Amino acid sequence: MDFHGCLLKVVSSNAKSLIGVKGIVLQDKKNVFFMLSPDSEVKIVPKAGNLFEFELFDCSFRLVGSNLICKPEMRVTKHAKIKTKENIF
Repeated sequence: MDFHGCLLKVVSSNAKSLIGVKGIVLQDKKNVFFMLSPDSEVKIVPKAGNLFEFELFDCSFRLVGSNLICKPEMRVTKHAKIKTKENIF
């Protein structure tokens, strides 16, 4: 996944001041997003403890920031492990 240029919005966060922050992703680092907000400020938003949302073709998607903590180039080779309470076959 590459989030550069994506319009992200913080939907839920451990820090109340980050809820509702939105902007275009300028840089995707291991632990943070550098985002350009609508008022032309660069904001540094940590991934841990945040729930992000973006829209694509009239569908909204939510991302758990804690699952994205790794270098962007390593996400290609890293396999996501989905943990569920029940195994459905």
